Amino acid sequence: MLGYLGEEFTIPPIATSDWNHALSFNFDAAGVPIEADALALLLEESCGHPYCTMLLAKQTAQLALPFGATSTSVVRLALPTVEKHDAWRKLR
Repeated sequence: MLGYLGEEFTIPPIATSDWNHALSFNFDAAGVPIEADALALLLEESCGHPYCTMLLAKQTAQLALPFGATSTSVVRLALPTVEKHDAWRKLR
């Protein structure tokens, strides 16, 4: 019943190098360092879309906490949850 409120707007694409740097830093800061292949999968699955990338990153980091690190398996575990989101469905 309570859905996202606001207006959709576009922003310029974010460079992959910027995503790699920022996400690696933030996963490290959260105590769940992300492996290079897991980060590549996260960006591939989210198509680098800012909102969807952050949805997947947040869900992935939460699921990775018990493991203390983030692998491709954890990214794959996070996908079913974020794929339900309206913004995610618009990617495909």
